[in-house]
Amino acid sequence: MNIYLKIFLLLLVFMFSNVTSRAQMNLMVGPAIGFTIPAADYGGNAPAFYKTGQYGLSPGFHFGAESRLGLGKIAVRLASSYAMLSANGLSDEEHNDSFVAVNQRLLNVSLGVQYGFVSIKSVFGPYAGVDLLYSSITSSADFLNTATLTNPTQTITMNAATRFGLGLALGADFRINKTTLDLSLRYNMINMFGKKYEAPATGTRDDVYRYLNDAADPNYNAADPNHPVAANRNIATVQVQIGVLFGFKL
Repeated sequence: MNIYLKIFLLLLVFMFSNVTSRAQMNLMVGPAIGFTIPAADYGGNAPAFYKTGQYGLSPGFHFGAESRLGLGKIAVRLASSYAMLSANGLSDEEHNDSFVAVNQRLLNVSLGVQYGFVSIKSVFGPYAGVDLLYSSITSSADFLNTATLTNPTQTITMNAATRFGLGLALGADFRINKTTLDLSLRYNMINMFGKKYEAPATGTRDDVYRYLNDAADPNYNAADPNHPVAANRNIATVQVQIGVLFGFKL
């Protein structure tokens, strides 16, 4: 088991063992919406997607749901979000008639713990949290007049990929009776664990886009257009989110 995952699970057990004997449990559930901003190598532009240095994606909206099981100032959080991201523009900058339109879908499922800095009875409650992330990524790319592909005009669908990572959060709750408005800023490191290169060594340039290929190509050659992925690519997002949670005492 990865050392970061061990630390996360031990922290979760330790924090809950300190409060279960002296706090009343409460459950909160509700929907959430927000804006997902690609970060690290996940952002960029359409030519960066084609060159494979970055994924080239622009910000997009996401929606989801979250639940919390609270014990005093500590809460376990289970949440999901579904983001719709895209990139449009020149594929090959050396050919002005080339074009690519990328549509990517990012599903995050997170399990984490958060700590509130004030009493849960306060109207305003700032908090910090850490999450273990499971992410599923699907994508398609519509190419036009892109000469390095076997068919310069075609749609390439990426095989679905899953990755594990960690998320960090800062947020604040605004409580009105049993309803809580949750505002948060989250930084998600999507592919901390599980990077890999899957395109076949004898494949074509098309195969580069059929897989997530977030690890460096072991057969990288700057002079070979079929092996352009020179280095590992880090996938991260910044999420600005608002949720409405409805509380229940257990």
